[in-house]
Amino acid sequence: MALSELIHHRHHLVDALKVLRAHRQQVLDAAVRKEIDRSINALEKRSEAMVQQLHKKVDANPAWKKKLERLMVAQGVGFLTAVVLLVKMPELGSLNRVRRIVKLLGMV
Repeated sequence: MALSELIHHRHHLVDALKVLRAHRQQVLDAAVRKEIDRSINALEKRSEAMVQQLHKKVDANPAWKKKLERLMVAQGVGFLTAVVLLVKMPELGSLNRVRRIVKLLGMV
């Protein structure tokens, strides 16, 4: 899977988790809550697996790794944020003034 597809898939998993958590708060039946909890746990594991796949893909590509390291210099920009920025705006990783750009994006 390409980085953009992994990011997109993880985004869908996170959205599904939000829906399930909201739904769980409204459910009264303990058995149904237990089923929802199982679904939440499964989606959390899948989301974590997506992050691990992203790490592996980045680690396998020295150019991506270098670009991510540049982006993560800015305060508040972690691995996932940097990957999303790199996927959505690939030119960011190649610009010299990453901190300034990230600041302009409202990330700082």
